[in-house]
Amino acid sequence: MPYASRKSLAGEVGLQLVPGNGAATSEPPAVAFRDVAAGYGGRTVIGQGDGGIDWRVERGAFVGVAGPSGAGKTTLVRLLTGQAERHRGRVEVHGHDVARGGTRRIGYVPQLGTIDWDFPLTVEQTVLLGGTADSRPTPWFSRRERRHARALLDRLGIGDLARRHIRELSGGQQQRMFLARAMVRDSDVLLLDEPTSGVDLRTRLDILELLGDLNAEGLTVVLTTHDLNWVAAHLPRVAFLNGRIVAEGAPADVVTPGILEEAYGSRMRVVHADGRVVVTDEYGALDGTSEAPHPPALRDAAASVTP
Repeated sequence: MPYASRKSLAGEVGLQLVPGNGAATSEPPAVAFRDVAAGYGGRTVIGQGDGGIDWRVERGAFVGVAGPSGAGKTTLVRLLTGQAERHRGRVEVHGHDVARGGTRRIGYVPQLGTIDWDFPLTVEQTVLLGGTADSRPTPWFSRRERRHARALLDRLGIGDLARRHIRELSGGQQQRMFLARAMVRDSDVLLLDEPTSGVDLRTRLDILELLGDLNAEGLTVVLTTHDLNWVAAHLPRVAFLNGRIVAEGAPADVVTPGILEEAYGSRMRVVHADGRVVVTDEYGALDGTSEAPHPPALRDAAASVTP
């Protein structure tokens, strides 16, 4: 696997996980888009033209959704959380329409840049608020809910920060806090919007390792990202989106010059070295020598990608 599993997080915090490795089964898929078109203010962003998006993510899969700015990645996320304007079609999570309560099966981790870090909340309070949709109609949290939140924070390595204000956290700690918040309601699917944005390389790898631990237990993970090389190097599956699903599969199968040009609208060069993939602007494209061989710098870059 492209990621290393350090220790199971899920079994020790009571997550209800769905067994599977992403292979198709007779059960409904974890996520399904059926002839979906969506956008904002009447403008269609994804599913343009005569055909909407038809796409499914099998239970237990780990999929990265990549594409250029404006491709519809955020709209895809908002469809799954019930926040986008759906023009037609149906979006399901484990066979349940998100328009009829299916979003309760989604644990959502937002982009860090969208958060008001000055809002007066502690780390523990932020995690607890992730379960309010399923909690009792009382103005306080139960001891069981607090124990569950603390257990998640402990397993994610930030239990000692439970009473800190959220603005006091580093980027990696912020991601762990929101991952605990997404897990607190025992969701079947983790949905992360640009989890690698604004964090350093070490934090990216830590996040990947945590997600890998959960996915290894059967939890379905779907994330969006602009970081094409990170997806190609580390995730088992990638889907390219540009108003529609251009291609999906293992990086070795779909990270190709032809598919990248279709998805991004520009020519790129793909370098393979020791089982790793690096994508760059096409070498020589600006001076008309696009058929030139890979320069040594690109081969060295491919060899240096962290496994």
